[in-house]
Amino acid sequence: MSKNICFFCNDPSKDTQCVVLNAGELWLDFCWDCGNSETLENGSGDRVLVRDIAGDPEPEPDPEPNWGSDLEYDSDTLAGAGYGTDEDYGGW
Repeated sequence: MSKNICFFCNDPSKDTQCVVLNAGELWLDFCWDCGNSETLENGSGDRVLVRDIAGDPEPEPDPEPNWGSDLEYDSDTLAGAGYGTDEDYGGW
């Protein structure tokens, strides 16, 4: 998403996405609302939502999950290196 102005509503406060048309000759920035309501017509007369032409932006990767405390991280690392606790080996 960028901070360009939506071609359809001209609202500079909204995040925009860009659709590239006519082999790169025409670039249109659009906001979420306009992308879901405005349509464009192709040479065959078919009308398509701008959002469908542009596709969804690539999703952001999920942040690393919070597995626990530093102690848990350290114990997992040590167990992975073969340094487990007595409970790991059936001892008391």
